[in-house]
Amino acid sequence: MDRRQLLFGASALGLATNLNLHHPLIAQVGNAVMGMRRLSDRERAGLRGPVKTCSDSREDETESMGEAEYSPDGRQLVRQLVWRMHPRLALIISYKWVYSYDGMGRLIGITRGYEKTDEVYDEQGKKIGIETGPLRSDVTDAFHYDEQGRTTRIRTVPPRPNQVGFTVMLGSGLLEVTEEGGSLSGGGSVTTRYNDDDQPIESLVRNSNGELLTKIDHNYANGLLVNETLVIVRENFEATRQLQEGFSEEEQRAMLARRKALLGQLVGLRMERSYVYDDDRVIRRLMQMGNFKQDETITYNEHGCRAGMVMIQTGSLEPGEPILRVQRSEFRYLYQYDSNGNWTERTKINTDLPGEPRTQRRTLAYY
Repeated sequence: MDRRQLLFGASALGLATNLNLHHPLIAQVGNAVMGMRRLSDRERAGLRGPVKTCSDSREDETESMGEAEYSPDGRQLVRQLVWRMHPRLALIISYKWVYSYDGMGRLIGITRGYEKTDEVYDEQGKKIGIETGPLRSDVTDAFHYDEQGRTTRIRTVPPRPNQVGFTVMLGSGLLEVTEEGGSLSGGGSVTTRYNDDDQPIESLVRNSNGELLTKIDHNYANGLLVNETLVIVRENFEATRQLQEGFSEEEQRAMLARRKALLGQLVGLRMERSYVYDDDRVIRRLMQMGNFKQDETITYNEHGCRAGMVMIQTGSLEPGEPILRVQRSEFRYLYQYDSNGNWTERTKINTDLPGEPRTQRRTLAYY
């Protein structure tokens, strides 16, 4: 199947989305409270001690760098991410978020800045110029609070017709990208309600006409996320139209026929994830979407950091693929730590490719 056709069929219902870059530097599922105390942003990121800044860099398919800055009480103040695309670092994309709070310490605004830099080379690979420009800087968040102090975030996403080039096929990351508005290439909104512990409990994703596309629910027990579901309510026609551009009329007709054939199978499709814990650490994560299943088993070292992961995938996200196809992957993690117990170097090793380790390094500054 042609790659563009695959993306077209998936994107119609949010399975292909704009590349999401709005997640924290370190994603974590776990407690939002410690005893009766709510965790700070810094603690949620898995950092120990009075960390002021955390900078990281890694080299894999792309080279990326990130930095987060925290206040003395652990609130996130600034976050910045930079991507350098291989093979000749010809594209640099920079993303920066600045967080603002009210007198009660509640998040009231996020200011975003996005820039793109293209390094221009001649035929011999010598740099001959640099082109810069803004990149999608008009996504806005509005925060509202009820009488009990619970948060509702309304994210407004404008049409992004030029962002189709950042379309990716997603599996387990579909929920996060959809909840952040990544599937709204035609514009729309995401309304997210939070509980007393500032954990998201419901997100409603709507297109630019206000029609509900996707509903996401999160459920907790004793402060721990135990399961979450994503339900595709209707087809994302805007994403479909965006991907049609650039195709011939014959290709568009073939895609339309394919979309209609898939519609009955995909509308109403549920993605479900559940979590198993040892104390407050996730030791198993199960995900199912249609015929596709993913089972992750996680182990930890004496520092509480991930030491290993075994992932087994069965089936396919693409209708018509064999249901009994099984793929097993195993990863190991090696660390170096500073005196506060925060890791400064992490190496991820795929046991099938032991000669190709991926290393991420962090530099931390403390108050």
